[in-house]
Amino acid sequence: SGPGSALEGHVVAEVRTGMAHTLLLTTEGRVFCTGSHVTGQCGLGPHDLSGEPSAVAPIKTFQPRLVTLLSLRKARQIGAGWEHSFVVTDDG
Repeated sequence: SGPGSALEGHVVAEVRTGMAHTLLLTTEGRVFCTGSHVTGQCGLGPHDLSGEPSAVAPIKTFQPRLVTLLSLRKARQIGAGWEHSFVVTDDG
């Protein structure tokens, strides 16, 4: 990761890719995402019941961003599919 990157100081242990997004799991159990967030697959913000992103959530992120929804948990495993992602945390 380059200077100023959200990944600066983190060591990536695992990478999973979906159709247009990528999840990164660090050795500390943090999850980062980059790419498309059109259907909420990056976990970067709320979506309404139709699956449309809210005004607060970015549609695409070209730099890895920390998935803050998981900030109180430690991730153990990640996975990514066509337009979805999953995370297994230390508490299941």
